[in-house]
Amino acid sequence: MDWQGANGLPETYRCDAATAWIPMGKRGHPRLIGVIRIPPRVVSSDSCSVLPMSSPPAALLEMLPLYAMDTLERAEVAELERALTEHPSLAIELARWRETLGELTRGLAPVAPAPSVRERLLGSVAHGATAFERFAGQVAELFAVTLDGARAALARLDDAAAWRPLLPGIDCIRVSGSTNPAEPQCAFVRVAPGATFPWHRHLGEERSFVLHGGAHLSDGRDLRPGNLLVVDESVEHDFVIEGDEPCIFAVRSSGMVPGARPAR
Repeated sequence: MDWQGANGLPETYRCDAATAWIPMGKRGHPRLIGVIRIPPRVVSSDSCSVLPMSSPPAALLEMLPLYAMDTLERAEVAELERALTEHPSLAIELARWRETLGELTRGLAPVAPAPSVRERLLGSVAHGATAFERFAGQVAELFAVTLDGARAALARLDDAAAWRPLLPGIDCIRVSGSTNPAEPQCAFVRVAPGATFPWHRHLGEERSFVLHGGAHLSDGRDLRPGNLLVVDESVEHDFVIEGDEPCIFAVRSSGMVPGARPAR
């Protein structure tokens, strides 16, 4: 049976005893535009009625392959499963993704992971998984340590006894560096919500990588997790912590020289 589409082109649909699906386009994907209700044992265009369907949001369509591979977060799984009951076309697309993934993996021989992968995994378990684990690579590069060394350093962030007061509302964990304040130091810094890190400059380049929370810089920029700030010794600045969460960042810098904020 053929359905005469809005563009005048015939589009094929298939019928069963109760329902037929109208695909969009001659190839029948990527989404459906309606449902045809057909009385049992009647396959006639005179007996069919088209019920329009709302299209699922693009974000849900993008989640389908991740759902099929079981890699979505728990909250995203719940959201998508609710949507599957509201948008029958999602279930059709999900079945296609599962079929495609099955074809891709069929006949593949198992590959044993390299010993180094096992060692890194066991190292992560030994150090304990933290909320900052995803930043281990960036911290390793910033601190010039191995990946395992970065994981071990990040694990200290959950240890309340590891933090030492630096200034009111500001704590730090010293990771490495010379006792000479003019030479590069590596540390974690935690600034309380609403606190301001005072106006200052450094004796050399400063690199700060945000792990948690956010900060508003004196030059108007905002920093968020995953942002890297690089300034040289000529830059003087301060920053304030906005929101209800502390800002935690990894920093590599030389000695800090306090100063007076210029009058506005």
